[in-house]
Amino acid sequence: MPGKLTRQQAMVEMLDAMCPAGPYQTYDQAVKIAAVCEAVAALYQKGGALHPTSALGFAVKPASLTKAFEAATRALAHQNA
Repeated sequence: MPGKLTRQQAMVEMLDAMCPAGPYQTYDQAVKIAAVCEAVAALYQKGGALHPTSALGFAVKPASLTKAFEAATRALAHQNA
């Protein structure tokens, strides 16, 4: 029997099931997407939020959380790579 999945592992499994590895998305990409989702959840738990910009991107508000958010996304992506 498999062990209990973490929230991030569950996201990876769901992403992989919805968009299976193949020509459009690899399992590694699903891992990275799940890492970003985890960082976004942490950002919101700290009272921050993502806001769309006119350049088809996003901004972290309040700006004081930007560096922490970016570091979290990098750290989680490398941890799962």
